[in-house]
Amino acid sequence: MQVYGQSFECTFLSAKQTWKAISYLINTHCASNVNGFINSFRVEAVIRKLGDPKEQHKTVLALALESGFNSKSTFNQVFRQHTGKSPSQYLLVQK
Repeated sequence: MQVYGQSFECTFLSAKQTWKAISYLINTHCASNVNGFINSFRVEAVIRKLGDPKEQHKTVLALALESGFNSKSTFNQVFRQHTGKSPSQYLLVQK
């Protein structure tokens, strides 16, 4: 199997070996660790929901929790790292 130009032999791996392989690929080819990689998808999910009229009745925190964040502080920190703005600053710019 070829992934990003690297050859990998397709064999049955244990869950631990599989996780290590996934982590290696993310660290090597995405310039991020696994948590950062997953959190970037979570932030993008929140941003999509913020623009969805069907989600307008929900708070930003509710959208963050639905997207997989476990706390407000983690969400705010990751959102700022990803967008360069706090969630409230981002909303002001979008309106």
